[in-house]
Amino acid sequence: MLKFANVVCAGVLALSVGCAANAETQDPEVGTATENLQLAPDAFVAPHVINGFRCAANEVMIGSHWGSQQKSICAVLNHGYKVLSQVIDPACPLAPRPCTKVGSNPQVHGCPPDYFIQGYNRVGPGDDEELVCVSLQTADNQALTYSRTYQDGRGPNDNGTKSTTEYGLSPEMHACRKGYAMAGLHQSQNDLWCAN
Repeated sequence: MLKFANVVCAGVLALSVGCAANAETQDPEVGTATENLQLAPDAFVAPHVINGFRCAANEVMIGSHWGSQQKSICAVLNHGYKVLSQVIDPACPLAPRPCTKVGSNPQVHGCPPDYFIQGYNRVGPGDDEELVCVSLQTADNQALTYSRTYQDGRGPNDNGTKSTTEYGLSPEMHACRKGYAMAGLHQSQNDLWCAN
């Protein structure tokens, strides 16, 4: 029994010495799964118009026409990016819990930080909506964050960026600038909160 214990101890000692030697000679690890990375500038590609307000599983919304057209613009995730998680942000006036607010003048209904709109459902008698929000990750499962936001259009008299001029897509609707996706909206004021 003593002989077996000495062999195990020697084996463990050799392994720990070997590990220490390897740790000293290897390059330091770059990036870990717990670090968040910022989105690349061309994270959203191949914009296309859909009927309705729900993009496909590996897409985010970049524009919408919630009036008579009932259409949206969706963009495909680039660089092997994929959806990490999904949350529903409740309609603001009807919410049993507080909805997320972003932007100013006016404030708009938005997704939580680092989430993008993938779709929304109109609820209630007015222009209320619950947002389907998604966070993103890299192909090797590292969480992605956005670093830039802006409010496109401020109030009903500012139509903001147009799908026809920015993307060459019809019908004309309000859209985020190239490289950005929707992270909030205010239907009655025709405002978007855009992020990248």
